[in-house]
Amino acid sequence: MRTQSLLRLRLAALAVVVVVTSTTPSNVAAHQDTLLLLEPDGTLSGLPRDYLPAHLRISRSALGVVPSVTVVLSGNVVDFPPCIATLFAVPAREQIRALASWYHEPRSGDRLTLPPYLVFYLPQRTEGSPWVLEGHTIMLDLRTAEIVSIERHRLTGGPGESVKPQSICSPTEMKLLKLRRTGGEATRR
Repeated sequence: MRTQSLLRLRLAALAVVVVVTSTTPSNVAAHQDTLLLLEPDGTLSGLPRDYLPAHLRISRSALGVVPSVTVVLSGNVVDFPPCIATLFAVPAREQIRALASWYHEPRSGDRLTLPPYLVFYLPQRTEGSPWVLEGHTIMLDLRTAEIVSIERHRLTGGPGESVKPQSICSPTEMKLLKLRRTGGEATRR
């Protein structure tokens, strides 16, 4: 029993050494999430010139329903259908936040590596920190404005749960979506 515990401790120490030595600055791609400022007019400030213009336009009806959401990234305009636009209907006490990263260009033809991306945080409720949320996140490709992923988050913690667009969108709405193709699963573009 004591030998097994000692062996586990040595294996854990070896794993730490391997991780530390394999993540030296010379072999780690620079990656950094940048908090963007969402201006009152919908402009997303903080992105490099390559990804401009960048806007989030939300048109709300008098009842507070979100009838239309338009995202502009790198000159690409995407109008989300109601199934996605509904996720942007955050309560008045909450705030939509945006993070982006553009330091990790995928290799030529590589659809598995994350592209330069923008993530909208769409909380229905937050607790303690604006980043601890119950609600959704939507990741978009900064270059094309294609949806990379949608996740549902719960305050209980842990990673977000992947949401397949076809589980929340009708077949008609799916035809309107601009989705990024991935290596593992082809999705409508």
